[in-house]
Amino acid sequence: MPIYRHTLSTKAYEALSVGARCVLLELSRTYNSKAENAVFLSARAGAKRLGACKDTVCKWQRELEHYGFIAVVRGAHLGVEGVGKATLYRLTDRAYAGQPATREFEAWDGVLFDPKKQNPVRKTRTPCPKRSDIRANGKTPLNGNNRPISSDIRNDMDCPIPSDITSSTTPQALMGLMQWTRPVLTEIKYTPELRKLYG
Repeated sequence: MPIYRHTLSTKAYEALSVGARCVLLELSRTYNSKAENAVFLSARAGAKRLGACKDTVCKWQRELEHYGFIAVVRGAHLGVEGVGKATLYRLTDRAYAGQPATREFEAWDGVLFDPKKQNPVRKTRTPCPKRSDIRANGKTPLNGNNRPISSDIRNDMDCPIPSDITSSTTPQALMGLMQWTRPVLTEIKYTPELRKLYG
């Protein structure tokens, strides 16, 4: 596989850790110059190939992203078949989908990669709660939300009492409604006009 000398001679490449350089080589291995395709390396496959932990491989990929050697084309997701799909990356020193190389690593601002500052929690995990989300005991929390007070909590007064429960299969509310909607019969005198009308 081709490795470009001008890529290796940049300041950003010199700042890369050894593991990130290995991940870059593994990603370059799957690049096809004719297809100009996106590349991927799942955490499990990277851990197997490099003999490292899955989380460490993810950290090295974030490092490559920070320095501008790779750019995300499509994020990781669960496929239609129920199997997870790894993140697709674009190698910035190679052409991609008919577009020339963008070489973002040449515009690196000199800020070193710090895994704790860059991404303390992986994107696939729930973020850590902030201090404002945690309520203090008996005090109003910093975010202004109030804890439920005793009047918000139902007591046994709302529970049904034995007189509310009947053995009838028709609910009491419907029984009352049926009494109101029952037709009232009135006697009408049968006159010759009505006899002619109803024939």
